[in-house]
Amino acid sequence: MGHQAELADAQQRVAAANARAAAHDEAVRAGLGAELLAAQQTLAEMEERHEATIARLRADTQLEVDRILAAARHQPGALSQASGAEVHHG
Repeated sequence: MGHQAELADAQQRVAAANARAAAHDEAVRAGLGAELLAAQQTLAEMEERHEATIARLRADTQLEVDRILAAARHQPGALSQASGAEVHHG
């Protein structure tokens, strides 16, 4: 094989290697993009569940506060007893 043929063969192998590297890079980027999208979707779902949990806790807490206040209205002194507070008069 002459020098020109060897050079052409080497250039072909370099071009093929570059093409494989580019294809691999594209595949890796596509895979990473898909992973990123999945992670973003998972995070969004987690945030929605968290917000729903917080809303439920707030509603439950408000119901408990309302219950305590309603009980206190029916029993004078119940609110200070329930909170552990003592009322001292002068």
